[in-house]
Amino acid sequence: MKRFYPRLKRTGLFLSLIASLALLYAADLKIPNVTVTVSDFTLDYAPDGKTVTLMPASGGSTFSGTSDADGVVNFLRVTPGQYTLSISGIGLDPLTLQVPNSTNDLSASNLVVSAWTPPSGAPYAGATANLRAWSLLPTSAKQDVIWASDGTFIYEQESIPVRVKYDVYATNELTYGLRVTVSAAEGLTNSAGYSGVTVANNIPGLLTTEGATYYGGNGNFGISAETGSSSSGLTNSAIVVSAYAGGREGLAIGVLAESDPSVNSQTNIALVANVVDEGKSGPMIAGYFELGSDGNTDPALATSAVLLLDNRARPDLPLIVARTNNGTTVFSVAGSGLASSVAGFGSTDTTAAVSIATTGWTNTFGKNAVVYYDGTAVTAIVKNNAGTAVYTNAAALTGMSSILLQPSGAVILSGTGVKGRATPF
Repeated sequence: MKRFYPRLKRTGLFLSLIASLALLYAADLKIPNVTVTVSDFTLDYAPDGKTVTLMPASGGSTFSGTSDADGVVNFLRVTPGQYTLSISGIGLDPLTLQVPNSTNDLSASNLVVSAWTPPSGAPYAGATANLRAWSLLPTSAKQDVIWASDGTFIYEQESIPVRVKYDVYATNELTYGLRVTVSAAEGLTNSAGYSGVTVANNIPGLLTTEGATYYGGNGNFGISAETGSSSSGLTNSAIVVSAYAGGREGLAIGVLAESDPSVNSQTNIALVANVVDEGKSGPMIAGYFELGSDGNTDPALATSAVLLLDNRARPDLPLIVARTNNGTTVFSVAGSGLASSVAGFGSTDTTAAVSIATTGWTNTFGKNAVVYYDGTAVTAIVKNNAGTAVYTNAAALTGMSSILLQPSGAVILSGTGVKGRATPF
């Protein structure tokens, strides 16, 4: 038995040495806490409810948790080593983390050893979730973009409508102070409309469009606004620019158009109204003006015209007043339609006069005409443009006389040696 004792003694010494080394290694191993913040890894930032997982490369335990309202998951006592980080629902490819031998609280974003590009910026803890996402956006992503809020989320709209220079062709360009296009949505009623330029309303679909020209020319535009309706029931309410001036005293102007000449021989037009005739049905009106219809919801009865004037509920007011010297009325059209001119009415018509028949003449000029005639014992029956006799001379006339005729009006003559000429006036 004695010959076995040394072997047992040496074995006990070996086990003691192994135990001592294990205690020494355990004393040197440091285990950190790892914090995963969702906003460190994504710009599509919705903080809560994200499943976060740390899976060891070999052996060990897998850590998993759900992010809280601040987008944070804390993993306690993560054994040093290599892990794969995955976060659900944010479109992030798994990343490799190297957890060091440390007793510190570590941020997972500082432990990434695989190739990746961290989002720029930093979240503000007191901001709403969606606003934190905005703070993470790079500066370049915030430029030339319309950002809107519906009270909960910030979202990107179309390209910003303000353009300083707008190229049309290689050698021609248009310049705009502000250029806006708004397209109306489906289902709008006749009383709805969109304003191309607005301050008070939140209008969806703010767009920029291609260049505009007048008679094929190029030029500079202070405001170029366009609106279109996609609803067939939308009439009399597709408003490009709505201008309102309100005040208690003084001069209130809704729209002021001015052309300032900068070179000699240029054509200066303060305001142009143009309706494009593309062969479609419906009235075409280049300019429409009405008076005395504040708050009137009834649409105007439209008829094609270059200029349409309507004093609506105020027939006592004139349709047109033309003045000189800021006060002298030289021409006017009353609400009744009566036209007045201080200089009278002159004709520059050069249509050739025609000879009349001995039995009379029907006015075919399409305008007023005067008929000069003479003869012996002449009787004249005057008819209006409806063919109704309106006058017959009581006594036969001998010698020269004249009669005014409406367009399509006529004069029936009888007598001896009747002859004459008719001319427009």
